[in-house]
Amino acid sequence: MVTASYIFAILFEIVYPILVGLMIIRRYNTGWKLFGVGMLTFLGSQVVHLLLLSGFSELIKRGLFPSPALEILPYAIVVGLLAGLCEETARLTGYKILKEKGNTWGAALTLGAGHGGSESIIIGLVSLANFAVFIYIQQTGRTALGVTPSQLSQVFNIPWTLPLAGAVERLTTLIMQLTLSIMVWIAVSRRAWGWFIAAILWHTLVDGSVLLLQNIGFTTWAIEGILTGVMLINIIGLYIMNLIKTQTTPLPGDRTNVLDN
Repeated sequence: MVTASYIFAILFEIVYPILVGLMIIRRYNTGWKLFGVGMLTFLGSQVVHLLLLSGFSELIKRGLFPSPALEILPYAIVVGLLAGLCEETARLTGYKILKEKGNTWGAALTLGAGHGGSESIIIGLVSLANFAVFIYIQQTGRTALGVTPSQLSQVFNIPWTLPLAGAVERLTTLIMQLTLSIMVWIAVSRRAWGWFIAAILWHTLVDGSVLLLQNIGFTTWAIEGILTGVMLINIIGLYIMNLIKTQTTPLPGDRTNVLDN
């Protein structure tokens, strides 16, 4: 049963974002190139993100910032903020490059699906490779990549529901990525930069909270339950922003009056 759960979760992580991208592309008549641009924004953001995290770790080693073992809250805030800054800036860059091609609701959703989808697909492919090694060890009794059969028992001796948490997390995270992409799109399209700041802060809050909850002892499913609540908030937010995109009344900070439909 645990094996089936692993397989389902891995396939979900790979296939789900592709299906979401396909649905959005067909609904709004966009294209896979926009999906690809979204993937590139994620990959580019991660290059910068990893460099910043490396520098942040160096600050901790030198005692210039509190260790997470001693002060988890400031650590969680900084890690969440770095993720928000890197990813929202990457989205902003994507819209600037696309110009008119990215100035529609459908284009923004497609870019968001590519951005969040690439993360899910990469995680799924890595999990698939690891799972293939686990199966090889289980079937042959040999050691592979430093993993022994005795160590492998810990991978499969878990509740069968636990691997499914990965699928739930990808479900909630992709909706989050769509929401953030729309927020940045509104910032660019309406030149209302408060939306860009709000996207960074929302990203910081969610990512930082997850890290904090993990470190204070929340169970995996408790965290996934909270993320499901966050997903519902994001869905409501998407609905509200879908209404905003057609309104003619300027938002605070707007420099343009109407978004392209």
